[in-house]
Amino acid sequence: MPQLFDAPTLRRIQGAWKRAQDPARALWEESKAMGVGAQGLSFENQAEINKKFKNLPHGRLYFDIPVEDHFFAEALLPDGDPVLLDMIDPPKLMAVIDRIIGPDAILVGMQPRTVPPEDEGGYTSWRE
Repeated sequence: MPQLFDAPTLRRIQGAWKRAQDPARALWEESKAMGVGAQGLSFENQAEINKKFKNLPHGRLYFDIPVEDHFFAEALLPDGDPVLLDMIDPPKLMAVIDRIIGPDAILVGMQPRTVPPEDEGGYTSWRE
């Protein structure tokens, strides 16, 4: 949806997302360093990597930010920024969902995923 968030809010979301993803990104980079081949992207030792990084939902080309441990941590601090919580039900999006699904729509779960660009080991070619 174009213009779901205004520019200042979008900048806050991007900053909060980057802060939340930093610990998961460090683990992802460490898991890739254990791999073999270009950027650790071979699957030859995938079982060993999965055993060590079992609490990090990730693949060779992406990683998820653990919701319980990192994603909402800043928002829950007394002086933290709740902007990532604001992503759950932005008014403009909820108006569209209400028109399509009705007022009974509920959020069942979240999977905050980071897909780095190709030059950082991901599978996308876009940049910020």
